[in-house]
Amino acid sequence: MPMVIRVERDPKTPQEAANEDSKEAFNKRLTFGLFAAAAVQAFAAIASIFIYWIQSREMRKQREIMQVTLKRMETQTAIQGETLRPRLSISGFSNNVFQEAINGERVSIALRISNSGGIPAYGVITETWVEFLARGPIDNPFQFSSDAEHKTSLPINVDTGTPQAFEIPLNRSLSSTEIQAMHKAEGTLCFRMRLTYDAFGIERHFDHAYAVQPTAMISISKYTSAD
Repeated sequence: MPMVIRVERDPKTPQEAANEDSKEAFNKRLTFGLFAAAAVQAFAAIASIFIYWIQSREMRKQREIMQVTLKRMETQTAIQGETLRPRLSISGFSNNVFQEAINGERVSIALRISNSGGIPAYGVITETWVEFLARGPIDNPFQFSSDAEHKTSLPINVDTGTPQAFEIPLNRSLSSTEIQAMHKAEGTLCFRMRLTYDAFGIERHFDHAYAVQPTAMISISKYTSAD
């Protein structure tokens, strides 16, 4: 029968037991400390993400506010620019063209160019056409032809509140046939003016045409436009 040898430990001394308890307590505290540190780090990470989300949302709101503000400023600037920009038109005539024409005088149309905008118009280019035209159909009574006398002027300036005088000469008197046609309302002298000018970097135009009548200048709508 085999022999069994049993080794028995000596009982722990009070000091050894105290040391083991102390070591076990230390391990527990270490484990708890590590867990607490990990929890703090996790909480800090979550807090950082939350703070970043809040900051991102606030920055997005600020960007939206800035975009709206810039849009409003652009709109206000556009409105102010549209209000202030030069705006040209023909504001009146200085001579009785019909009477001078049927009297056989040398024909010339003296008119005034006005600027209703807030700033002067510089370097205005004027183009003019003048021609004696027979009256056509009622829906298109007057139509300029390639025979119209066309001229382009040197640049002029048109200030605000002070109309600029301008003259469109025909450089001749009307013939007896033309004068008779005017008396019978079968034809008349017609002229057209186009103004081209700059308004804050945008090219603008004013285009208008008139037929000379006994009591007034009648607008020819086909040649009337402005921007």
